[in-house]
Amino acid sequence: MVRNIRSGTASSSPWYLADVNGTLYFEADNGTAGRELWKSDGTSDGTVLVRDLRSGTANAYLRNLTNVNGTLFFSAYVDTLGNELWKSDGTSEGTVLVRDLSSTTFGSQPWSLTNVNGTLFFTANDGSTGKELWKTDGTSAGTMLVRDIQPGSDGSSSNSLVNVDGTLLFVANDGSTGEDLWQSDGTSSGTVLAMDIATGASSSNPRELREVGGRLFFVATTPDYSTELWTYVEHLPPSDFTLSATSIPENQPSGTAVGTLTTSDPDTGDTFTYTLVPGSGDTNNASFWIDGDTLKTSASFDFEAQSSYSIRMRSSDQRNQWIEETFTITVNNFNEAPTDISLSATSILENQPSGTTVGTLTTAGPDATNICTYKIGRAHV
Repeated sequence: MVRNIRSGTASSSPWYLADVNGTLYFEADNGTAGRELWKSDGTSDGTVLVRDLRSGTANAYLRNLTNVNGTLFFSAYVDTLGNELWKSDGTSEGTVLVRDLSSTTFGSQPWSLTNVNGTLFFTANDGSTGKELWKTDGTSAGTMLVRDIQPGSDGSSSNSLVNVDGTLLFVANDGSTGEDLWQSDGTSSGTVLAMDIATGASSSNPRELREVGGRLFFVATTPDYSTELWTYVEHLPPSDFTLSATSIPENQPSGTAVGTLTTSDPDTGDTFTYTLVPGSGDTNNASFWIDGDTLKTSASFDFEAQSSYSIRMRSSDQRNQWIEETFTITVNNFNEAPTDISLSATSILENQPSGTTVGTLTTAGPDATNICTYKIGRAHV
């Protein structure tokens, strides 16, 4: 035995054991402090109470003990806060609240704590968005909602978080595809549906999520196959997309095709949808529209009025994973014929010598900067 934490015949009932860089953390009850946070180096003297979070014999109900780069994270209940997220460096003064997410007496009830490349992901209910996916870097300011997957107070009921080769996979319900498999890279835009297993609003209820050899295995239920074993291969967002041409002659009618859009994607067989989107470089989005995979003009362009246009477009795959790019469309000048010619004077005094100036010729037209030459021709009748 390492240590008889609770003297006598009563049990301290150690539970929720977690290794943090060679130190064992766990929950136990010594009979006077209730169920609280303990640690052990494997010796009797080194097996000690870390901090009595809930004074007296009341239990702190520690759960989800998780190591993130040498810091212990866990959920615990304190009378003034409810159930919230805590962290510890193994000292009493270093065992502190990360952030009070909910003002309710129940707290935000953090659950399913999962370390992904040094970021702690967890589910919580802040009292307004319902149970959703959160993340933290261990600071209050760095503890934030990743994405409100199902807007409103009901929440997406996110659960069953698993780290699969650096990608977070979990179960959630966005209110339209049912309870299915989701993935996240820690950003709102990168938190997307991974598999709509039971298509439509039906739920496949994925459960028993396990990472095995860099792959996710789980159990799911569908109308076609009932309850069976499934696996998931990660789908990646588009890596690049291009426009086959980025210039157009001036004076073409509205609806003229500029070029064809093509997307590169690591996932073979993906299909793509293209849209003009707001953001950096979207200055002239209104001058264009997209027909399938073809960029078209929505006006006739005049080089002399404007010679280039900036637009921002997005390519999205069928899982709503996307990439955005800014393009500059140039207008090619066309040498247009003059529209008028004028002479500054049309009369001359009699008896002037040969070579006397009558007036100056001026040409008008779209290409006003062109150099023009003049000659006297014979009128055709």
